[in-house]
Amino acid sequence: VYHPIDERGEGGNLLHTLRVIKVADRILDTTTYNSLARDILKAGAILHDCQRHGPDGTAKVTVKEHPGLAKGLVDALIDSVPEAKELPGIIEKHMGKFQNPAYPVSEIPLSDILHIADYIASQMDIDVRI
Repeated sequence: VYHPIDERGEGGNLLHTLRVIKVADRILDTTTYNSLARDILKAGAILHDCQRHGPDGTAKVTVKEHPGLAKGLVDALIDSVPEAKELPGIIEKHMGKFQNPAYPVSEIPLSDILHIADYIASQMDIDVRI
């Protein structure tokens, strides 16, 4: 099981999405990305699990192919927003090594991962249990 208990019931996907947006925003705070890149990442955070329970939203558990389903949904809309052409790919790869086929996430420098992890763990409103 990959999500906290409060993200598994009614409204859980919304709660998860809000948490992902918050963490993505915190990570962005450690970068020098411009406002368009920030908006694209936030859009990805909002849309990444929009097909988590399948196209009709009735699956009881996370549908493994949901990244591709979400990408397909966004692909259909992206022509009207050419600035966001990378958004479908961001959404499609959001599960990294856990998706099928795996998407390797080894190109992030270890120093950046440590910096971001330190920043998130230092925030007073994020509960990091050990």
